[in-house]
Amino acid sequence: FGCQQACLDDFAYQNIELACNLLEVCGRFLYRTRATHQRTRNMLETMLRLKNVKNLDNRLDTMVENAYCLCRPPERAARSKKKVRTAEEEYVRHLLFSRLSRHTLEDVKKQLRKLPWDTCEGYVVKSLLKVHKCKYNQVYLLASLVSGLAAYHQALAVHLVDDLLSEMRTLLHAGDFGRQQRLLSLVKLLGELYNDLVVDSHVVFDALYTFLSPGSDAAGPMPDPPSDCFRIRLVC
Repeated sequence: FGCQQACLDDFAYQNIELACNLLEVCGRFLYRTRATHQRTRNMLETMLRLKNVKNLDNRLDTMVENAYCLCRPPERAARSKKKVRTAEEEYVRHLLFSRLSRHTLEDVKKQLRKLPWDTCEGYVVKSLLKVHKCKYNQVYLLASLVSGLAAYHQALAVHLVDDLLSEMRTLLHAGDFGRQQRLLSLVKLLGELYNDLVVDSHVVFDALYTFLSPGSDAAGPMPDPPSDCFRIRLVC
């Protein structure tokens, strides 16, 4: 502390570098130790005030700020709370996003059929629409799963397709670049549902017409710029 105080008394050039080096080596320890916490805190505040008063060059100014933040890091924002899900919801997510594969398709289908469908159907549909969470080359497995479950729960396919088309229109009109991959995954799912005879051809053609209509009326979305070829990717 005596050496640090001597550097603060003559706060210039080499003394600033020496004070910063001392703080970088042991400042964090002294600040966190109960016996030396208050004294170290006062010294840090004094050094910060001297920095603001004196006209230091950028290099020394940065050194002082780094030493101060190393000893006394800024408080972090509180982490967002983890979403709380029921055991059934966690099990559905496990089956769809972790367990589902070409070899376990039938087993996953049987496990989903055992769930209390009256209470879980809505969450199953919601999870199936999060198709961007699974691998792109495994989207066909979700479509095959829906096709198999629709034989026992006919309302599942209707609810899924309705929500799928609605979300596709929402994402398409939003024009958010960060959500384009999600839209591509939904379009891929629609195509796989057609291959598994879950949807008719007129649903697919209606979706294609929506993709090719950029919207030019006053109430609709603004037309895409000429350089934007994302809709072509959706069609292909």
